[in-house]
Amino acid sequence: MNGFNHYLRKVGKIAVYLFVIATVIFNGLLAETVRGQAIKSVKEAKISIEIDNQSIEKSLKMIEQNSEYKFVYKRNELKNKGNINLDVENQTLENLLLEISRQANVSFRQINDRISVKSHKSTDFGEKVTIADQRNVSGNILDENGEPLPGASIVVKGTTTGTTTDFEGNFQLNVSDDDILTISFVGYKALEIPVANRTTFNFTMQPDAEQLADVVVVGYGTQRKVNLTGAVGVADGEVLQNRPIPNVGEGLKGVIPNLNVNIRNGDPSQPIEFNIRGFESINGGQPLVLVDNVPMDLNRINPNDIESISVLKDAAAAAVYGARAAFGVVLVTTKKGKGDKINVNFSGEFALAKPILFLDPITDPYQFVLARNEANQRTNGAPAYDQNMIDGTKAWSENPTMENAWGVYNGSLRFYGYNNYVNELITD
Repeated sequence: MNGFNHYLRKVGKIAVYLFVIATVIFNGLLAETVRGQAIKSVKEAKISIEIDNQSIEKSLKMIEQNSEYKFVYKRNELKNKGNINLDVENQTLENLLLEISRQANVSFRQINDRISVKSHKSTDFGEKVTIADQRNVSGNILDENGEPLPGASIVVKGTTTGTTTDFEGNFQLNVSDDDILTISFVGYKALEIPVANRTTFNFTMQPDAEQLADVVVVGYGTQRKVNLTGAVGVADGEVLQNRPIPNVGEGLKGVIPNLNVNIRNGDPSQPIEFNIRGFESINGGQPLVLVDNVPMDLNRINPNDIESISVLKDAAAAAVYGARAAFGVVLVTTKKGKGDKINVNFSGEFALAKPILFLDPITDPYQFVLARNEANQRTNGAPAYDQNMIDGTKAWSENPTMENAWGVYNGSLRFYGYNNYVNELITD
């Protein structure tokens, strides 16, 4: 198994190498074009511009449009600065920036074609425009096995200036003594190295064990993320605890990406439908839910009993679970006993319901028949009861005896009285 993993890693590196070679060739061609246009110092660059009562941020944008420089700054540092007023003709950019410094009390620092802007408290305007001395540095980046690491990113911290290592892990970059290099690569711990007076940088990057050692549930077991190739979403049981949710489904809404939870109404007894990555059939598509490897309704599980939930999102799950896993699999692992002590957690919920309106029942059948006939005539124009029913209920209402309660009409037995069947069933 170790030999197979090593083989996969080699194949992955070869793919990265090919991508880096194409990137380096493109960057090299682009770099040759850029080198042909040397960036002048602000002491040499000339500019003609008129700025009439504009904010400093808008003034800097106007200078960018009339020069080859870009300004880098934090907006919150320039919020309360005053407006800029100036009119220059064929003046050096240094003099222009000095005038802006006097009006807005800011400082400028040139690094190649980038000029950083910062709020400045000093009143010494002569130090408000500085030029960083650039020099070329080189280096080599290796992985933990001493092999070259192509495609590693080397960026000057706080700027967009940077490069990537070539096929042999080498790089070159123009920096100043005050810069800090940030070196990063996927799956490895990032490094931050001050330039100072160094000219060569050789480093060995270490894998980020915290990213690769996470354990997820796959199939009928667990596996580390470093060896995992399928799309898996994981949620810890803590996201369901201490929350007022009637079932697990409502607690999973918005927790796992691509797991859609459809709650049709507020009835806690109604089932909640799950769907992974949208419906993939004209008949819908429900994922297979396994609780401790047993198919089960997820909403019948106590949320406090869940240790973790893993969602297998792609069709590779069908290789383990068969056709029922065509729409994904939701794997639930419940908590197990831990330690020698007994821990008991109890939570209870109760609800009270009371009608806000009680209707008095009509005990007189004659009044009921008249009211029902009037309602039917208003809705469809025909009474609900005939004249015989009206006469029979009136006779029982005037003399409620057993003889008046029953009668025969057109060969059918009729009841004209009132029977309180609810009271009769309870008391008798």
